[in-house]
Amino acid sequence: MTAKNKKPKKEPLRPIDTYFRFYEEQYPSPSKRGAQAVGMLFWWFGLCGLVWFIPFPYLVFFGRYNGFVNWFTFLMAILIYCYYRLSPMLSYFMLITFGLFSYLFVQLEYWEKESGPEPWLCCLAVFVLASIIGLIGRYIIDKKQGKKVSLLDNMKLLFIGPLWLWRYVFLKLSLRY
Repeated sequence: MTAKNKKPKKEPLRPIDTYFRFYEEQYPSPSKRGAQAVGMLFWWFGLCGLVWFIPFPYLVFFGRYNGFVNWFTFLMAILIYCYYRLSPMLSYFMLITFGLFSYLFVQLEYWEKESGPEPWLCCLAVFVLASIIGLIGRYIIDKKQGKKVSLLDNMKLLFIGPLWLWRYVFLKLSLRY
């Protein structure tokens, strides 16, 4: 066989690429993608904040690190592991995202100490508003496309959503994810 007859091998689709393709099918226009991106970020921020502010018991074996471990730590570890299995590079950037969320949660705690609202109420408000707006948007998209997405598929979209956003950053920078 000569060099001219050889066809370049196509890489098989990774599971993450399959999810991204499904995501693109659900949000075909740039305006829908933009709205989904903003709403999803707020939804994740609200959800992670609610988990962050669930009271965590004092455990002696954590010693002086007791204040640094909470339920969000466990959620973050599970999510990062799952994301790592899909795309190691994107999982590192999700870790940065969760670090930014953590910083913002601590700022909400400082705000509360200066007679601000309770942080979990702020996160609840963000989560509920993002959920309501997301459900309305999902309903409108389903009506226009004439098909209905199952609850399981919606959950997959929410789970993969942050990686989907980071993917655009990687594509803009021509980096492999």
